[in-house]
Amino acid sequence: MQLALDDTQTKRSYTGSYQDYSTIYDDEDYNAPVRYQGSVMRFYELPATAYNRPWTARLATQTSIESWGLLWSNFLRYRAGYRDLARVAYEDYQGQRIGVYEDYKYPKSFTWDTVLEYAYKLPREQQAYLRVEVQNVQDRANWISGTTTAAYYEPGRTYWLEVGYRF
Repeated sequence: MQLALDDTQTKRSYTGSYQDYSTIYDDEDYNAPVRYQGSVMRFYELPATAYNRPWTARLATQTSIESWGLLWSNFLRYRAGYRDLARVAYEDYQGQRIGVYEDYKYPKSFTWDTVLEYAYKLPREQQAYLRVEVQNVQDRANWISGTTTAAYYEPGRTYWLEVGYRF
């Protein structure tokens, strides 16, 4: 069994469309005025976002019954909810059109993945095996991002079947 806990605190500003290394930086947008929580500020002054889940707990278990050739693994993950920002409207401000941003609160999420494997021992430390993996066993609809027009969820229940040979 393995337990892992993490705590994440992001101390950077919101940069909207400039959130990763592959996005082109635009100085004009970066310095543009926006409205957030009733105040007008510069775009770069918006608070940090980008899936900043404040904490996550993960539990991994593995049970092996060698005499039967069975291996059963589980991975359980609980993630705290988080806050993100979304542009929800435009308004006129001192003769120019500015974006209006609001907080979006995303709920906590829980996922459980499991794997069951049967291995058949062959001569000279070789094996034939059959492995079944189920991701998101409970088929939970975990909301991960969205806007006023679209919502994005983690994948639902997924099955994988693997047949292999180890040598």
